[in-house]
Amino acid sequence: MSTVQSVDRALDVLEALADQGGEAGLSEIAARTGLPYGTIHRLLRSLLARGYVRQESDRRYALGSALVRRGGGGARGGGGGGEAARGARGALSGGTGARPR
Repeated sequence: MSTVQSVDRALDVLEALADQGGEAGLSEIAARTGLPYGTIHRLLRSLLARGYVRQESDRRYALGSALVRRGGGGARGGGGGGEAARGARGALSGGTGARPR
């Protein structure tokens, strides 16, 4: 089954954030995903523009409110960050027939 590499990578970034408790820095995301910093930064800019992540004052990234609206649970306090990322992955692959990893 073929997948779209950029979508897979963006979802890998969301899952890395979720696995880090909903918040992480660029280097932590790179360590978890194995992606180059430039790629992660471009993906984060797109996710930021759509509300899937937010940037904190300390320049770390956190799961955004768009995930809560689409996947339920929350990044902070709700303990559902991982569930939200998996919900988003399922929602994004739903129209393609692709199965989430």
